[in-house]
Formats: sequence, structure tokens, C-alpha cells
Amino acid sequence: MGRGRAKITFSIFEPIKYLIENGEVYTIRPNKRKTVDEIKVVIYYKDVKVGKGTKRLVGSVAKLGEWKVIKTDKTVVDLSEFVDKSGFKTVKDWIKAVITVNKRIPVFLQLFHVKVEELEYEKDELLETLVKLDMGVR
Repeated sequence: MGRGRAKITFSIFEPIKYLIENGEVYTIRPNKRKTVDEIKVVIYYKDVKVGKGTKRLVGSVAKLGEWKVIKTDKTVVDLSEFVDKSGFKTVKDWIKAVITVNKRIPVFLQLFHVKVEELEYEKDELLETLVKLDMGVR
């Protein structure tokens, strides 16, 4: 029996734009489940289906002086190592976005790598549609 794809929704423009343009993105999500495997996902921006891809757990995110990632292999690295592929300019901007989306800083944070397998539409058309959707909000 085949299992369906999980859903991953982005609600901030910068990471979905990065994902569409580059085919991958790192995203921080509140989650305390210890999922290590790569799972198949359907990718959304707000209510718009963007495409299909995979989501893989990189590790837990914690503030240990600086923001760190405790990877699944138990090594610890700076979160800043992933910021270039997050859609954000700085770790501070990234963490602010996590707080904005969740209305607070969640206790359990996980870093995931999301990779596109297939986009729903052509890149430029998709970005144009999402920009209009973003500007149409309020």
C-alpha cells in the first residue's frame, strides 16, 4: 500500500523564492519527533501548490550561546553554515521569521533540507504568481 506525500507549507516569501530559484532550501520547523528519514512532500506557499519534493531532517536547532544545529550524527555545527541556503541574509533574520510564523520561539526546533523534484509550473510563472499573491495580502 503506497503512502501519500506529507504536506509542507511555507508562509514567508524569502524561503519559497529561494527554493524555487535554487531547487533546495533549509527550513527551521517546530517539531520534537525524531524523524531521520527523507520523506516525500507536496510543497505549498500559503494555499498555492508549488510542487513535489523531499524533506530530510538535518538535526535539532538550539541556542547554545550562538544558534547551533545538533545534527542527526550528533555533531554540532553553527546554524550560520546553513543560512546561505535558507532564503535569509542572517541567522538573526531567520530566527525572527521563525518567531513571526510561530508567534513565539518554539521549544523544539528542527532543521530540514527541502529539495524540489518537480515544480507545478515554470519557475518564472510560479514566482510571478506568488509575488502577486504576496502583494494581494492586505
